[in-house]
Amino acid sequence: MRNLSERGIARPANLWVVSTLVCSMLAIVNLGCSQEAGDALDKAGEAVTDAAEETGGAVKEAAEDAGEAVGEASESAGELAKEAGDKLSAGFSAAAEKAASALEGVDGGSELLTQVKEFFGSAQETLKGITNKETAEAAVSKLGDLDGAIAKIGDMVGKLPESAQASIGPMIAAGTAQLKALIEKVEAIPGVRDVIQPKLAELMDKLKSMSGN
Repeated sequence: MRNLSERGIARPANLWVVSTLVCSMLAIVNLGCSQEAGDALDKAGEAVTDAAEETGGAVKEAAEDAGEAVGEASESAGELAKEAGDKLSAGFSAAAEKAASALEGVDGGSELLTQVKEFFGSAQETLKGITNKETAEAAVSKLGDLDGAIAKIGDMVGKLPESAQASIGPMIAAGTAQLKALIEKVEAIPGVRDVIQPKLAELMDKLKSMSGN
């Protein structure tokens, strides 16, 4: 009976020790798993952050490259427009000389020639000042002023003797042709065409009508 009692007591004690050890090991294992999981999450978070930074850098770089490309295109088109404007001359000057000869002594002829020259000079300067969308928007009001100048020239031509009216047509036609070349260069600048095209279309139609074309 004594041995049985001792065995009866020992068995529960041994089971308690084993249970304790098992629980401890499970706790350690669970703790280790939690730490490994935490480390894995930390690494994953770092990877996501690095990827986001790299992606953001790539997007920023692409945007900068695109901006530079547009800037270079605008600059190139602007230079071409300036060159075209600088060349606005030989044909117009020759036509102006012929008109001056034809209108010599005609009442209002000299003033009309001055108005025509000033109109085309102002039109050139306005167009040559357009280098991007912002300057195009600023130029719209100036193009409106040119519309008024054309109306004034039309009234002056109507007051000339019929024999003298035809003499101004070639001068206006020469100036219109050169303005057209300048307009084509300016409208090639990104974002400019949609801003100025409606107003320029009106001006060009009136000039063509006055030139007899």
